Formats: sequence, structure tokens, C-alpha cells
Amino acid sequence: MATSSIFANVHITTPEAAKKFVHALELSEKDPPIPRPKNTIFMTDHNEIMRWLGEKFDKEQKK
Repeated sequence: MATSSIFANVHITTPEAAKKFVHALELSEKDPPIPRPKNTIFMTDHNEIMRWLGEKFDKEQKK
């Protein structure tokens, strides 16, 4: 959607309203924290991921 259509109904008439609007835009830029369960891990190492997936695959094959 084009920015012009998003803000077509926004009317800023005072400096205070402009400050509030800019503040709201700045807050919206920040990514909210993603809650993760405490019993999970976050893997970024490619080799570790491949080893873990290999273990899961081996377990499935044995069933």
C-alpha cells in the first residue's frame, strides 16, 4: 500500500501532535522481543544444526 493512501486521513495540526506522531513512528520501528520458552536453545552453527538433525533422523529410522 502506498504511503500516501496510508496517511490520507491523518491530520496533524499542532506541533504537539507532530511530536506524538513521530514518537509513535519511532516506537513502531523497534522490534518487539520474541518470547521464547526457557527450555529451548537457539542454534546458529551450521555444523551443530546438521549434527542435531542427523540425530533426529537416526532416531526416526530406528522406529
